[in-house]
Amino acid sequence: MVQRSTSVVVKQSTKQELFNCAATELIDEAPEDFFEDVVLQKPQKRVTLVDAYSTEERHANEAAEGHTAAPGKSSLESQPTMSTADTNSSLVAGVEDGEGISSAGGKSDSGTDARQEAMNRRCDEVPLHSADSYFTSDIPLPKGIPVRELRELAEKNSRGAPEALYEFLFNENGWAPNGTHKGVVCERMEVEGNEWLGCRGKMNLGKAIDPLDIRDFIRSWEMLGKIDVQFGEGRVLCDFDYGLGVVYQYFKGYPFLFVDGRDMVQSCHTKMLDERTIVYAVRSLHTWPEEQKPTKAKKVVRMDVEIAGLVMRILDDGSIEGRMGMKMCPHLKGMPRKVMDNLPIMIDFPTQMSRCKTMMEQKGFKKIAAANRPKEILDAVKRARQQSQHRAAA
Repeated sequence: MVQRSTSVVVKQSTKQELFNCAATELIDEAPEDFFEDVVLQKPQKRVTLVDAYSTEERHANEAAEGHTAAPGKSSLESQPTMSTADTNSSLVAGVEDGEGISSAGGKSDSGTDARQEAMNRRCDEVPLHSADSYFTSDIPLPKGIPVRELRELAEKNSRGAPEALYEFLFNENGWAPNGTHKGVVCERMEVEGNEWLGCRGKMNLGKAIDPLDIRDFIRSWEMLGKIDVQFGEGRVLCDFDYGLGVVYQYFKGYPFLFVDGRDMVQSCHTKMLDERTIVYAVRSLHTWPEEQKPTKAKKVVRMDVEIAGLVMRILDDGSIEGRMGMKMCPHLKGMPRKVMDNLPIMIDFPTQMSRCKTMMEQKGFKKIAAANRPKEILDAVKRARQQSQHRAAA
């Protein structure tokens, strides 16, 4: 049976401000004496919850509840095998097929009170992520490889990517105008004699959009398919947390140019460079231990992406400036440079921002908000916008 990990966020009544999650499904029959409500990013049947407070507190609570762990093991280690998910909260959740909902502990009043007290006391000390856990995955993780090692692969590949993307999108040298499309001022990289292509664009996204909205939009395969006709398939290989993940994407080719589809495995890194700048950077990952292919396409060429993504900056008036671009090698051997510079992707990629903005204004923002948005980034964005409003008022 294939196990699928998903996101579960448990909100405590005493720590509501720690979580800002987009609820896509509410389970009303959860144990009221343990948590208030459960929010699932993907509907599942059975939810098992495991506390993430300290080992000592866990042992104390188990003793109060009449539970014992195996000698030399914590209660977390003695649980049945399950996929764990980092939810940037004070709980770690694992989901597997089955029926019903059960918590990791019992329901005795003394145990529940001790557990709640421990959570309240240690909530602010729980790390944002654990090296041995992950948030979600669309397919089973590679067998026999610890999550920690997979995370290290992604971290190594993503190191310096946000800074490299910022330089790529703001550097003024080596760029030529490529027109204004859908409100996006586009440019192409001036390159001669090789297969590399570069495109970028910028636009003002207004004040209604949160800096993380575009990032979450393009990470929703359903939404990405609505704004990019070339998008064929996407799967999350592993999202370790909101800031780090690995994905697979396949894009259809251009039959009229005799160009087959392209695919890629990418590491993804979301980072706040400063109090006003948030970066979502991706680059090709060649060391993922399992081969990835599209499910339907017969001919596909692996594309190399040196750097791609978007930068969102909060301006003095409180609006968001978005910049999006990509430096890539699609391996188009023999194609004339002039044809390469005019491929549809040179405009279609940076103008994704405009199509995202239009669709979100029509459909609303909450639908595509990721359930594990970090509170520290949300708070920083709120402060930056408040400061901008104060400066504008002065």
